[in-house]
Amino acid sequence: MAMWFPTFIEAAGDHDSPPAWGGVIDTGKRKFSVLFMHRWDRGLPLVIPITPESLSRNFGYRDRKDPPHLYTSGNLCVAAQEDWDPETDTMATVVAWAAHWLANYMEWTFTRKWPTEGYASLAA
Repeated sequence: MAMWFPTFIEAAGDHDSPPAWGGVIDTGKRKFSVLFMHRWDRGLPLVIPITPESLSRNFGYRDRKDPPHLYTSGNLCVAAQEDWDPETDTMATVVAWAAHWLANYMEWTFTRKWPTEGYASLAA
């Protein structure tokens, strides 16, 4: 992480929480504070947006929508679980996936269309 994202800050984990990294991703249109948290089961790390607090958008009066590829918890769905290989992928991989997600999100806020296919779309 220090090599690829030197401004990110590591939060050492303890017996209750795994290690995490926090930082700002700048899409060129907006800055997002994001927390990346390892999981004890070595699954795909959690990607938790800190600011803005909500990624939902208003597209007119009474037309509030959540973006695609967002968990009900508000965490970003940056990849399918099977895309994550804890033996070869690193937290820097997840940060790059999150940057891609946030760039797509910015496009969605302007066009109402998610610009890339997601995992579910590829399976169909």
